[in-house]
Amino acid sequence: MTTSPPQPNPVPPAVKGPVPAGKGMWIWAPPRLPGSLPTANQPSATPQQSVASIHSPSDFARALLAALGDPNTGPNVEAIDAWQAAEGGFVHLNPLNTTQAEPGATIWNSLGVRTYPDWKTAVKATTQTLRNGLYPGILAALKTGNNALAVAHAVGASPWGTGNFSSVLGHTYAPVVNGTDLPAVDALVAKAQSAGLDYVVVLLGSTDASFTQQGFLDAFLPAAHAANIRVYGADIPGLADLNADIARAVSEVTYTTSDQDRIDGLVADLDPPAGATPPLPAAQDYGTGLRTAVGPNFPLVAAVPVPSVPAPPPPASVYPYQRVVSSFDAVAVVDASSSPGSQDLGPAMAALAPFGKPLIAVDQASLPLTPPPPTPAPGSTPADPARDQVLAFMKAAEDTQASSASFWSWETASQSVFDAVQSVPQFSLPAAPAPISPNAVRDWQTLLAGLGFAAPISGQWDRPTVAAIKAYQQIAAIPATGVVDDTTRTTMLTPFAPPLPPALLASSLAVPGGVVGPGGAAAPLPIQYLKGGSVDQGVDYAAPGGTPLFAMGSGTIIQEGISGFGPNAPVLQITSGPLAGRTVYYGHAGPDLVPVGAHVVQGQQISIVGYGIVGVSTGPHLEIGFAPLGRLGAGQSMLDYINSIVPSIGR
Repeated sequence: MTTSPPQPNPVPPAVKGPVPAGKGMWIWAPPRLPGSLPTANQPSATPQQSVASIHSPSDFARALLAALGDPNTGPNVEAIDAWQAAEGGFVHLNPLNTTQAEPGATIWNSLGVRTYPDWKTAVKATTQTLRNGLYPGILAALKTGNNALAVAHAVGASPWGTGNFSSVLGHTYAPVVNGTDLPAVDALVAKAQSAGLDYVVVLLGSTDASFTQQGFLDAFLPAAHAANIRVYGADIPGLADLNADIARAVSEVTYTTSDQDRIDGLVADLDPPAGATPPLPAAQDYGTGLRTAVGPNFPLVAAVPVPSVPAPPPPASVYPYQRVVSSFDAVAVVDASSSPGSQDLGPAMAALAPFGKPLIAVDQASLPLTPPPPTPAPGSTPADPARDQVLAFMKAAEDTQASSASFWSWETASQSVFDAVQSVPQFSLPAAPAPISPNAVRDWQTLLAGLGFAAPISGQWDRPTVAAIKAYQQIAAIPATGVVDDTTRTTMLTPFAPPLPPALLASSLAVPGGVVGPGGAAAPLPIQYLKGGSVDQGVDYAAPGGTPLFAMGSGTIIQEGISGFGPNAPVLQITSGPLAGRTVYYGHAGPDLVPVGAHVVQGQQISIVGYGIVGVSTGPHLEIGFAPLGRLGAGQSMLDYINSIVPSIGR
């Protein structure tokens, strides 16, 4: 890793954390870096060569043909390459955009398309989908192996949804995978800087795949913050188990790197899959519970679908926007359409404006697949649909008084998109003496309010705005000029750790990434709770419900749920460190943050102390012990071990 060390920046006043401002990009498939945690059931063994060496669409085509047992011929590879070009899923490890559920997969879009954790899973999922009985024509065409056009026609006649892609047969498909294969965080940050991005939104976890991006955050957060780029985490809650969803979100919010960097806010993706029931009351309860956990000053953003305008008549279900977004500081409006000039964005923003929250316009539209444009005549400007779409969306977002504009996603954006984002004047947050338009004034007023210095969002450089700027400048110890000059702009855009409740930080951040002692030893709880242990089969430690529980070593979760200890009690088989070869149980815990089969690393948060009465107990506490369970008094060995490491970790 060659990431540059963080450079000193002005330290802004941490009154309140702001919601996204300026220009942004969504990273939905972060590069997996050393130290990132494997996802659930991800095999540690090296997969077969045909899968391990996938670096291009043709590599995937050959691996898929091998898995299907079909001929690895030129026409078959040509057909599958063109099919991938039509679908565009190579960049998120799902080239044909299947919806097959697999361990470690996350949901990519509102249609239920998945992002897979590795190429082996992607090939397996695609193979299973093709063999589910709905696609005999495709299988028959591939079996012959000598007619790419026949495969294209078979796909077009099937319910897959791609359509007939015969018009792109023979065209080169070489996607640029900006996120998943990027070897260095330096390049990621440099690209964001060159595009003029003020923030990025990074998918950190979901109900399906837990929180696994610790290694990426360790490298990316310090580098991005040093470049004055805010990093907002994103999470996809399933809303079936609210306690688990909230606990995972809290672990993402409180995760702290060794440089003491944390994410700048959290985006909850509350856009349900197409056809799903609007998420009430679970979505409202999720927002309320998460807000209670993180306190009033940590930025929370709800990502919601574009409202239908006009609303459909009863009995059609309508998304309950007001109740869903009530606990959030801002609303990200995810516009998945590709209408000319983004003309549907205006009515959607107008429908959400009465809620009185900053609105972040997110362009999720995919460009339609077309054959390569003809070579332009000498002296003429070549067509660039991607750039045109960016320009139209940014103008529409500004015209509808969005507080920020961003693009989903980094992985699918061409260099032309990044160049266009950099070049447009909208959402550039200019500083005096440069001209500042009424829309830019609104953007600054929104950012001031997000920092805790509210002024009416009027679009006018009025007295309340000048007073708010002066108040901010005084707290920030910079000249109180009442205007946003270069110094004030730099200070306002400098990331800082948003305020969190002291009790939450005390329980979650005993040390970054878990409590570690000599020789790689790790304790199961924050150190302030490792006292007064009472021995029975294990060791009982009193701790409030929701207190994080850490893996005492690297290994595998082999079981969840023990009679008498609750349905979630995790059992960890440790494979490295001082406890290698031992199995540890966490009684009266849950909900858990990782599933059975997950590979975890030492110090990773795996669960929480259960709320109330969990199993046979009298209140919230942890019983930690070695498995298999022994008689009463067997916990003495665990107590002796914990006492041997606790003095070295701060008690």
